[in-house]
Amino acid sequence: PLRSSHATVIPGFGNCPGKVVKYRLASRDMARGKSGGFRLIALVLEQTRQWLPLCIYTKDEFDAQPPEAFLREWLDELQMRFEDMGPGAPI
Repeated sequence: PLRSSHATVIPGFGNCPGKVVKYRLASRDMARGKSGGFRLIALVLEQTRQWLPLCIYTKDEFDAQPPEAFLREWLDELQMRFEDMGPGAPI
């Protein structure tokens, strides 16, 4: 299971209804362990502890993490999708 205590908080997103985190995932297929596996960028909602994935990538795609502009665009898109759902949406 994913544990937010094992994730790294990405600073600069204080206006979100949760924390934007980076989580490392090992890949048996890639045989490189967590450091060479996948990364998951997600919004973790504080009230419900739900993980809302924004991006899954490898170090081959982004060495550290996607640019902040990409993260903000994905967060905006996620917010718009939930606004379209109306009342009762998680964010």
